Amino acid sequence: MSSLRHDPAARARAFTLIEVVLATAILSVLLAGMGVALAMSAQAADLGNESNARAGDAARVLAQMHAEVAAATAIIERSEDSVEFTIADRDGDGAEETLRYEWSGVAGSPLVRSGKGLQARPILPAIDAFSIGIELQPPPIVTTANDRTLEEFRAHAAPSFAFMAITSSINAAQSWAPPQVPGIASYRISKIVIPYRASRSGTMRLRVFPATSDRPSSGTALVSRSLTITSTASAVAAATFELSPAITLNPGQSVWLVIEAPGSMRSPVELPVATGQRDQPVSGLLAVTSSTGSTWTYRVHSDLGFLVSGDTVSQLPTPRSRE
Repeated sequence: MSSLRHDPAARARAFTLIEVVLATAILSVLLAGMGVALAMSAQAADLGNESNARAGDAARVLAQMHAEVAAATAIIERSEDSVEFTIADRDGDGAEETLRYEWSGVAGSPLVRSGKGLQARPILPAIDAFSIGIELQPPPIVTTANDRTLEEFRAHAAPSFAFMAITSSINAAQSWAPPQVPGIASYRISKIVIPYRASRSGTMRLRVFPATSDRPSSGTALVSRSLTITSTASAVAAATFELSPAITLNPGQSVWLVIEAPGSMRSPVELPVATGQRDQPVSGLLAVTSSTGSTWTYRVHSDLGFLVSGDTVSQLPTPRSRE
């Protein structure tokens, strides 16, 4: 023990009390500085996240505005701070719809969207500047090809199909939407053909509903047509429904084709149904119900046979926005 206390090398390896106190004070200052730096970094990150979120919201609103103004059929009012315009019917009531975007011109006030059936509400809570220009284009060009096939599905030619009976108490409904083809703004449906077979003559009815809900026969029918059909024995015939006036649909706007056999028939009308349509379904959804339409059952990967014909309206017409 005595040799350890008088060893100069052992004393060189130890710290004095003053050195320990100074080191602790310096370490405290460094830790305090690091804490301040971390707090400032966290605040900057929060501000950056908020800025990115606001930029994302603005981008989404501008994209929505651009799409809606690009689909306008007429400009009602326009200024530096607002624009009001009409677009084609989207809720199936046959009337064009009006949309309006408006900013008060005061920095920090919201951009408000309103229109038919829409309560005016801010879509951007606070903006500092807003301006929109409209470049008007020539009127729409309607194709001259009338009564050409827009889409056809031959269910009775599918690898797997069966006949489904519809009667005065059993209806069928096929979900369908026009194909989305670049350059096509809308479709005018003038004729729908439904393949069938029947052992006796009778009546078949077609009603077309906008697909705004899961119930095919909800709301007001876009069109209703009845047709007297004749006996076909075991052969497949075509029931042709002429639609006048024609139905106008936007690309991707879904409808229900509801097929009914109203009145009393001694034998049912049979419709060919393709089953197992997993690879290339038309819509992949067929619905069946009683005549009341209160409860529908759905058959996925199944489609009725049909043919839809009419003409198209090109997309050259539309006003274009310049934000």
